[in-house]
Amino acid sequence: MRHDWLVTQLDAMKRYALHNHLRELADALQTAKLVALVEIASLEGQPRKQPPHDT
Repeated sequence: MRHDWLVTQLDAMKRYALHNHLRELADALQTAKLVALVEIASLEGQPRKQPPHDT
């Protein structure tokens, strides 16, 4: 998956928040992860957008 880094970072931030007893932040990061996974899944199978070329 081309967005593994995003999910990995969100998981790491959630673990950090839990370690520091920041439960609300951990919950928000979990929600962000779920939203990201849904968005990633909706993009699967679509061609990547190419940046415009200067001519």
